[in-house]
Amino acid sequence: MEEHPDKLQLKKQLRSRMHELREDIPPDRRTEVSRKACEHAIQEMNRLRSELGQRKLILFLYMTFRSEADTSILLAEALAQGDIVLIPKVRGDSPLMELREIKKREDVEPGRWNIPEPAEHTSVYPVEKWLEIDLVIVPGLAYDLHGGRIGYGGGYYDRFAELIDIEIQRQVKQGQVATPPIYAGLVLPGQLLQPHEIPMESQDFRLNLLFTESGVLHIE
Repeated sequence: MEEHPDKLQLKKQLRSRMHELREDIPPDRRTEVSRKACEHAIQEMNRLRSELGQRKLILFLYMTFRSEADTSILLAEALAQGDIVLIPKVRGDSPLMELREIKKREDVEPGRWNIPEPAEHTSVYPVEKWLEIDLVIVPGLAYDLHGGRIGYGGGYYDRFAELIDIEIQRQVKQGQVATPPIYAGLVLPGQLLQPHEIPMESQDFRLNLLFTESGVLHIE
């Protein structure tokens, strides 16, 4: 589905503005806010584990690049707890991210555009199992309290969420119970915008949780 030209232009302008704002955050401040936001995210991970019983938590996590909120604390915690940790790998010949399971920090190396990603020896997590994912930490330039998010324009996470929705609809038609992952973001200073300030299309997925330095924001 194509986006309206006006919204495309608004998104482009917003991306530029929010990228500049994020780049201007002092590194020490960004590190501190990331740490506090991750502490709240870890509380959510602990809650999910308690609900899963014997099954391992399945976490889909982006690897920090440049001025993004730092996810290294979440990675270390998930690996220490024995969670299944999935990291995205972008292929130039595919519109979809490839999710790969990593078992140690050394399984990550610089990839396309120098973005950290799983090494080639890591195992691919099949698309057919994506609906089993419990928590997705989604990168972004800005968020709002309606679950709106502005990403980088590649559409990879939108296509990920679209495939999840298709699989849910398929299972529901078969009379099965299907639950989507929890989508969440780590919020840096200035990234939380007013409702409707982010131009959203009907097909855009929305986040469920926002982890900030002061707490967890639940999206209604």
